[in-house]
Amino acid sequence: MSSPLHLHINAANYNWDSGFEVPKAILGNENCDFGTGLLMFYRADGYRLLEPKDVCFV
Repeated sequence: MSSPLHLHINAANYNWDSGFEVPKAILGNENCDFGTGLLMFYRADGYRLLEPKDVCFV
């Protein structure tokens, strides 16, 4: 995959229950743009790492 658009489409349609090999390959690709990285960060629930540990959401 050499197109940023194809990388973004694959990232958007990826089933996260299938593991992290494909996401790591997408993020490691030199054509992965900021929007794709941000999409993957959001879908992987990465923003929870930025929240204080004592915050509880109901």
